[in-house]
Amino acid sequence: MAEREPNAHQFTLDEALGIDTAGFMDLEIPEYAYMFGFLQADGHLSQQSRQRGRLTVEINVRDIDLLRRFQELTPHKSSITERTRSTNFTETSHTALWSLYSLEARTKLNRGSTKSGCAPLLSGLPVLEA
Repeated sequence: MAEREPNAHQFTLDEALGIDTAGFMDLEIPEYAYMFGFLQADGHLSQQSRQRGRLTVEINVRDIDLLRRFQELTPHKSSITERTRSTNFTETSHTALWSLYSLEARTKLNRGSTKSGCAPLLSGLPVLEA
């Protein structure tokens, strides 16, 4: 088998699909800095086998515009869903859930921002094993 050249570029799925992720989560951009802090406080990470997993945020449906803005800022495919359920605090809770599945996005978030010197984003999130 031929060996790979040391400087050979490996294409990612996002590059193959033509998705520009160069500025994603650059914490010098105020919107990403806000998103970073919000995900630290309210984000949830679940990890599964074979590099599967997701990053989710669930908030009251009245704040769904914030999740839509996160979706616009994220160059990776994500989804927003709504659900109504009973909780320990109320009989009817109507929430919005933003889910991001992209391994490349989760990997970039996990690396943190090298420019800002911040710790990796996902290192502070609760991890739910499936």
